[in-house]
Formats: sequence, structure tokens, C-alpha cells
Amino acid sequence: MGGLIISAEQLVVIAVTVLLCAALFALFKYSKLGVAMQAASQNQLAAYYMGIPVQRINGLVWAAERQGVDGLAAGRRTGRGGVKRGSRRADRVQL
Repeated sequence: MGGLIISAEQLVVIAVTVLLCAALFALFKYSKLGVAMQAASQNQLAAYYMGIPVQRINGLVWAAERQGVDGLAAGRRTGRGGVKRGSRRADRVQL
């Protein structure tokens, strides 16, 4: 029975993903901005009546999403986005 072989780069990707998920959870759960974003996404009219600037929140979300897409596209163009294939065997960890 073989083992699971994970490269060091893949471990970094996993760790960064976990950290980003935790940061997004904390943003939506504990910050005013996150609660406003949730309210605006669930019921825009009620959020507006509660004093949340719905159009500003929508613009902020759109701009953040656009930056993320542009960053991914730039990474694909430069060849620096993603995990390299065929890394040296010494860089791999067997679990």
C-alpha cells in the first residue's frame, strides 16, 4: 500500500487556504462590514431601512471580487499562479 505524497508547496497552499478561510469566517461573523454584507445580500430593502449603505456595500464587494479575478488572471499569465508540477522528490513529504 503506497503512501500519500505531498510536496512542500502543496502544504503551503493548504495552510494558506485554511488561514484565508478562517479570516473570511472572522470577517463575516465579527466585523460590522461582514454583518452589513450579509444583511445586504439577504434583504437589500430591509438592510437599507436599517441604515446600511447597500449600494456602497455592493460596490465594495464587486471591487474586491474584481481584484481577486484580476490577481488570478495575472498569476496564470506569469506562470506563478498555482503549484508547480514535477518538483524534486526531496521536497516531498510522505504521510
